[in-house]
Amino acid sequence: MLTKSQQLMVEDGCPLCLFISDEDRKKAWEANPPKTMIHFGGRRTGENVQQYAAERAEREKLRAQNRIAKMKEKFRVGKPSKNARWDPNYSRWIEEGGEAVISITTNTRGNTVMSSVAQEPLSVDEELLASFKARNGTNREKLLKCLVANIGKPQSVPDLLKEVYGFVNEKNRGALLMVLKGVTLMIDKNKLPLVLVKEKDSYGLHKN
Repeated sequence: MLTKSQQLMVEDGCPLCLFISDEDRKKAWEANPPKTMIHFGGRRTGENVQQYAAERAEREKLRAQNRIAKMKEKFRVGKPSKNARWDPNYSRWIEEGGEAVISITTNTRGNTVMSSVAQEPLSVDEELLASFKARNGTNREKLLKCLVANIGKPQSVPDLLKEVYGFVNEKNRGALLMVLKGVTLMIDKNKLPLVLVKEKDSYGLHKN
């Protein structure tokens, strides 16, 4: 017996051999009952469990070592002091009288931890630095301290990035060039007997 919808389909040209009766369908389900899906969320069992765990731990260790190696290429390594304060603007530790650098360590869980520590303050000619009239705590003042402390000696761009931003990141190169351009404008504005000289990938402040 065909259902009403099946009869309409047959009248429209659907082959009758494609339909089966309710009784035949019931027999087919009884002969081939549905099976539950295999559960794959169980814990691993067998003799290779310890080997799999050891291989996985080794892969995680190598991954952490590679991550630390890449970070050490960008940041300087050190240990934070007890009196250092946290700078939320640049995510680093800062201590009075010094600039911040990055410290990379690994905690007990094997996770990489990055922090910052203070460098030794530069020996700067305060009178010459004051002649630029740069505001305290700005990136321009940090750059001028480095250039004035090493007057007559060219400083590489990575060294200048460390002094200004606390770490080496090529993404900050454009911002550093803008600060260097500002130094040139300040020399002209204040009529200082100095000149900023570019030598390949370095910059130096020289007496004119």
